[in-house]
Amino acid sequence: MLLLAGALAPLALQADVIFSNLSGTTPSTYLAAIGSENLPPNGTRLAVAFTPTGNFSMTDAEVLVEAGAPTAYFDLSLYSDSSGVPHSDLEDFGSDLSAPSTFGLVTADSFPAIDLTEGTEYWLVLEPYDEFSVIDWGLGGSSNVPLAEITPTDGLWSAAGPENLQFEIDGTPITTTPEPTTLPLISVGVLGLLIAARRAVKQRA
Repeated sequence: MLLLAGALAPLALQADVIFSNLSGTTPSTYLAAIGSENLPPNGTRLAVAFTPTGNFSMTDAEVLVEAGAPTAYFDLSLYSDSSGVPHSDLEDFGSDLSAPSTFGLVTADSFPAIDLTEGTEYWLVLEPYDEFSVIDWGLGGSSNVPLAEITPTDGLWSAAGPENLQFEIDGTPITTTPEPTTLPLISVGVLGLLIAARRAVKQRA
């Protein structure tokens, strides 16, 4: 039984980092997501892209932000990609999140796990929760990623060049469950090993 458990151990799911460019340093510069009260008529929204290197169930997202105004609440969403900019809203997983007064990580994890496909580009979108909020998203990450933004002029997403806004996406790897016929084969193999080991012990005795 111990050998069988060992054979099946690789099937256990482990939490993992899907993407991270957190540098561990306090940002000296930032980009701001600004509510429409400060930048009418549309305000600004920011989005960064990431591409999973495997199949994952996304469990949380972290962003390094600070309050850029007395009111600093924001939403986080996951969008699909279309021609290098966010396309459609796949999941809203952080609503009315509060930015700290100085740069710190804010985690959104109160949502059902979202399946992400290897090699597919996704967008993490940050937008002010209301028209009064301003949120500073810290730069200085360990790598550059695609950036898109909505500006007050037209209210449409546009590519804004790569940038190093700091964030992390976490999740659980999606592993392939063995076919039903595979488990009996594993059991037979383990049983054979046990029999062979027992015979070897008898021969030595």
